[in-house]
Amino acid sequence: MMTLVESKAEFEITKRSMEDESEIKDAVFYNVTVPFVETFVLKNPGDFCISRTIDGAFYLSIVANKKDKKGGVRVVGIPGLIFARADTLAQLIYQLKHENMDILSGVLEEKLTMNRLLGPQVTAVHNILQTGKAVKVQRKLSQDTTSPIYIGEMKFSDEKIKEAVFEEIPGGGQNPTELKTFFEKLVNSKSLRGKNLPIRIPIGAIMNPPTLIYENNKLEVGCNLEDFLFFHQNRLDLTQRIK
Repeated sequence: MMTLVESKAEFEITKRSMEDESEIKDAVFYNVTVPFVETFVLKNPGDFCISRTIDGAFYLSIVANKKDKKGGVRVVGIPGLIFARADTLAQLIYQLKHENMDILSGVLEEKLTMNRLLGPQVTAVHNILQTGKAVKVQRKLSQDTTSPIYIGEMKFSDEKIKEAVFEEIPGGGQNPTELKTFFEKLVNSKSLRGKNLPIRIPIGAIMNPPTLIYENNKLEVGCNLEDFLFFHQNRLDLTQRIK
């Protein structure tokens, strides 16, 4: 059985000046969801990132100090930062980091710092790649051009080349509803691992075009989560039910 191996090493982050407009633009996550950022991007206190959601809203997400009462990730809508205004994202980030952190900490009632600006490259540790350029396609399983399914090989985060099933979402990410479902499946996959349920759980993804990566288990395919819950919810005991 092929399992996802998460690296225990710290993310290797290129030091950013956080003042250069091009660096800020390169670090923005586009067309994602906030739960995706919370699950696969941010890790340590002081980590932060900027994302633009599927609905077009910009958010600043920061990991709070774990020693505080709340801890965890704090998310702020950038248009809602009434105490900070700037002409560009780079200027806004610089202003928040050097001039307004005390105000932001007070508003959110957390001790916050902005130490490391994380960009899309950090998700590779979860086998979430930005493009499928590194995938070697072997054969197609579906001729449907709107939602291709194929078997291919890629190098996973444990440095091993493995065969997997790749399923591109319908419409190539142009449909907001399908894109939200794509991210929901990714986020749910992390909490479902290890529960020994007969369902297909993504072990990674490609962001462009949005594609879920599944284990190529030739003996047992499994069903998707929605079908499993529809047919078996009443048969699960309380420790197995998914809320």
